[in-house]
Amino acid sequence: MRVIMQHADSLEIDPKQAAAFRAWRHTNHPKVFQRMDAIQKLRKELQQEVLKGANLARVNSYLWRMDQLRAEIVAAKLACRNMVRRVLSGEQWQKLVEIYEAEYL
Repeated sequence: MRVIMQHADSLEIDPKQAAAFRAWRHTNHPKVFQRMDAIQKLRKELQQEVLKGANLARVNSYLWRMDQLRAEIVAAKLACRNMVRRVLSGEQWQKLVEIYEAEYL
């Protein structure tokens, strides 16, 4: 979504597409960041537990909860990708992939 917003002009995003992306971001962005914050909180709790002498089972319970949150984030990102593919034309999608690969891979 960040790449789309930064390159809206070169992707030739029309007003209807922009509205769809804003609506998606408004609904879903906070949920992803809440999960990221929860992972950070669990990581800090885990560090404290380890320092207090937590056993492997206790450590694994934290790791399991963090993995669940990471899986939820991945699912949200895949849902975002699927929505973007539906909203963009084939040409726009290809250009988005090219921009992403050039900047992030």
